[in-house]
Amino acid sequence: MDSTRPTEADRRLWMGMARLVSYVAQQADRMLVLQHDLHLSEMTLLGQVTALDGEARMVDLAHHLQCSRAAVTKLVDALEKQGLLQRQADNEDRRVTRVFVTAPGRERLRQANLTFEQVVTERFWSRLSPTEAEQMASVLTRVEGDLGIVRGGVLPP
Repeated sequence: MDSTRPTEADRRLWMGMARLVSYVAQQADRMLVLQHDLHLSEMTLLGQVTALDGEARMVDLAHHLQCSRAAVTKLVDALEKQGLLQRQADNEDRRVTRVFVTAPGRERLRQANLTFEQVVTERFWSRLSPTEAEQMASVLTRVEGDLGIVRGGVLPP
Protein backbone atom coordinates (compact mmCIF):
# COMPACT_ATOMS: atom_id res chain seq x y z
CA MET A 1 0.00 0.00 0.00
CA ASP A 2 1.19 3.49 -0.85
CA SER A 3 2.01 5.17 2.49
CA THR A 4 1.22 8.61 1.02
CA ARG A 5 -2.43 7.63 0.50
CA PRO A 6 -5.03 8.76 1.13
CA THR A 7 -4.20 12.31 0.17
CA GLU A 8 -6.46 15.29 0.68
CA ALA A 9 -7.39 15.02 -3.02
CA ASP A 10 -8.29 11.32 -2.49
CA ARG A 11 -10.60 12.27 0.35
CA ARG A 12 -12.22 15.11 -1.63
CA LEU A 13 -12.72 12.78 -4.60
CA TRP A 14 -14.32 10.03 -2.50
CA MET A 15 -16.61 12.39 -0.60
CA GLY A 16 -17.52 14.28 -3.75
CA MET A 17 -18.49 11.09 -5.57
CA ALA A 18 -20.52 9.89 -2.59
CA ARG A 19 -22.35 13.21 -2.19
CA LEU A 20 -22.99 13.52 -5.92
CA VAL A 21 -24.39 10.02 -6.36
CA SER A 22 -26.54 10.41 -3.23
CA TYR A 23 -27.88 13.81 -4.32
CA VAL A 24 -28.69 12.82 -7.90
CA ALA A 25 -30.21 9.49 -6.79
CA GLN A 26 -32.45 11.29 -4.26
CA GLN A 27 -33.58 13.79 -6.89
CA ALA A 28 -34.26 11.01 -9.41
CA ASP A 29 -36.12 8.90 -6.84
CA ARG A 30 -38.33 11.84 -5.91
CA MET A 31 -39.25 12.56 -9.55
CA LEU A 32 -39.79 8.88 -10.37
CA VAL A 33 -42.20 8.47 -7.47
CA LEU A 34 -44.07 11.68 -8.35
CA GLN A 35 -44.34 10.96 -12.06
CA HIS A 36 -44.42 7.16 -12.25
CA ASP A 37 -45.14 5.80 -8.75
CA LEU A 38 -41.83 3.95 -9.02
CA HIS A 39 -38.79 4.18 -6.75
CA LEU A 40 -35.31 4.26 -8.27
CA SER A 41 -34.55 0.84 -6.74
CA GLU A 42 -37.69 -0.60 -8.36
CA MET A 43 -36.80 0.97 -11.70
CA THR A 44 -33.31 -0.48 -11.41
CA LEU A 45 -34.66 -3.98 -10.79
CA LEU A 46 -37.10 -3.67 -13.70
CA GLY A 47 -34.24 -2.51 -15.89
CA GLN A 48 -32.06 -5.41 -14.80
CA VAL A 49 -34.74 -8.00 -15.59
CA THR A 50 -35.30 -6.33 -18.96
CA ALA A 51 -31.54 -6.38 -19.66
CA LEU A 52 -31.58 -10.13 -18.93
CA ASP A 53 -34.00 -10.72 -21.83
CA GLY A 54 -37.12 -9.96 -19.82
CA GLU A 55 -36.73 -12.79 -17.32
CA ALA A 56 -34.36 -13.59 -14.50
CA ARG A 57 -33.88 -15.86 -11.53
CA MET A 58 -34.20 -14.08 -8.20
CA VAL A 59 -30.72 -15.23 -7.14
CA ASP A 60 -29.22 -13.77 -10.34
CA LEU A 61 -30.91 -10.44 -9.68
CA ALA A 62 -29.38 -10.30 -6.22
CA HIS A 63 -25.98 -10.99 -7.75
CA HIS A 64 -26.29 -8.44 -10.57
CA LEU A 65 -27.72 -5.75 -8.31
CA GLN A 66 -25.23 -6.57 -5.55
CA CYS A 67 -27.86 -6.78 -2.86
CA SER A 68 -29.43 -9.43 -0.65
CA ARG A 69 -32.05 -11.92 -1.75
CA ALA A 70 -34.36 -10.41 0.87
CA ALA A 71 -34.00 -6.97 -0.75
CA VAL A 72 -34.77 -8.46 -4.18
CA THR A 73 -37.82 -10.26 -2.76
CA LYS A 74 -39.14 -7.01 -1.28
CA LEU A 75 -38.70 -5.16 -4.59
CA VAL A 76 -40.26 -8.00 -6.60
CA ASP A 77 -43.23 -8.08 -4.20
CA ALA A 78 -43.84 -4.36 -4.75
CA LEU A 79 -43.48 -4.60 -8.53
CA GLU A 80 -45.64 -7.71 -8.75
CA LYS A 81 -48.36 -5.96 -6.72
CA GLN A 82 -48.36 -3.17 -9.35
CA GLY A 83 -48.57 -5.71 -12.20
CA LEU A 84 -45.13 -4.76 -13.55
CA LEU A 85 -43.51 -8.16 -12.90
CA GLN A 86 -44.76 -11.73 -12.67
CA ARG A 87 -43.20 -14.41 -10.52
CA GLN A 88 -43.13 -18.05 -11.58
CA ALA A 89 -41.58 -21.24 -10.26
CA ASP A 90 -39.00 -22.76 -12.61
CA ASN A 91 -40.35 -25.80 -14.47
CA GLU A 92 -37.14 -27.79 -14.01
CA ASP A 93 -36.26 -26.78 -10.44
CA ARG A 94 -39.19 -25.81 -8.21
CA ARG A 95 -36.77 -24.24 -5.70
CA VAL A 96 -35.93 -21.57 -8.29
CA THR A 97 -38.17 -18.56 -8.81
CA ARG A 98 -38.08 -16.60 -12.04
CA VAL A 99 -39.50 -13.16 -12.63
CA PHE A 100 -40.78 -11.76 -15.90
CA VAL A 101 -41.39 -8.17 -16.95
CA THR A 102 -44.99 -7.60 -18.04
CA ALA A 103 -46.04 -5.34 -20.92
CA PRO A 104 -47.13 -2.63 -18.44
CA GLY A 105 -43.76 -3.06 -16.72
CA ARG A 106 -41.89 -2.44 -19.97
CA GLU A 107 -43.93 0.67 -20.67
CA ARG A 108 -43.52 2.07 -17.14
CA LEU A 109 -39.76 1.44 -17.38
CA ARG A 110 -39.59 3.22 -20.75
CA GLN A 111 -41.34 6.27 -19.33
CA ALA A 112 -39.33 6.21 -16.10
CA ASN A 113 -36.07 6.06 -18.08
CA LEU A 114 -36.97 9.34 -19.78
CA THR A 115 -37.55 10.99 -16.41
CA PHE A 116 -34.37 9.52 -14.96
CA GLU A 117 -32.28 10.75 -17.91
CA GLN A 118 -33.83 14.21 -17.62
CA VAL A 119 -32.92 14.45 -13.93
CA VAL A 120 -29.38 13.14 -14.42
CA THR A 121 -28.85 15.44 -17.40
CA GLU A 122 -30.01 18.50 -15.45
CA ARG A 123 -28.12 17.65 -12.28
CA PHE A 124 -24.95 16.06 -13.66
CA TRP A 125 -24.29 15.40 -17.36
CA SER A 126 -25.00 18.99 -18.46
CA ARG A 127 -22.24 20.17 -16.10
CA LEU A 128 -19.52 18.10 -17.83
CA SER A 129 -17.92 18.55 -21.20
CA PRO A 130 -17.92 15.46 -23.42
CA THR A 131 -14.17 15.14 -22.77
CA GLU A 132 -14.64 15.29 -18.99
CA ALA A 133 -17.41 12.70 -19.15
CA GLU A 134 -15.23 10.35 -21.22
CA GLN A 135 -12.27 10.78 -18.86
CA MET A 136 -14.37 10.08 -15.79
CA ALA A 137 -16.06 7.09 -17.42
CA SER A 138 -12.71 5.64 -18.47
CA VAL A 139 -11.21 5.94 -15.00
CA LEU A 140 -14.27 4.45 -13.28
CA THR A 141 -14.44 1.59 -15.80
CA ARG A 142 -10.77 0.78 -15.17
CA VAL A 143 -11.22 0.81 -11.39
CA GLU A 144 -14.33 -1.39 -11.66
CA GLY A 145 -12.35 -3.84 -13.76
CA ASP A 146 -9.43 -3.81 -11.33
CA LEU A 147 -11.82 -4.65 -8.50
CA GLY A 148 -13.72 -7.30 -10.46
CA ILE A 149 -17.04 -5.52 -10.02
CA VAL A 150 -19.90 -7.24 -11.83
CA ARG A 151 -20.29 -5.65 -15.23
CA GLY A 152 -23.43 -5.61 -17.34
CA GLY A 153 -25.73 -4.67 -14.52
CA VAL A 154 -28.20 -1.89 -14.98
CA LEU A 155 -27.93 0.78 -12.31
CA PRO A 156 -30.20 2.32 -13.40
CA PRO A 157 -31.24 1.41 -16.91
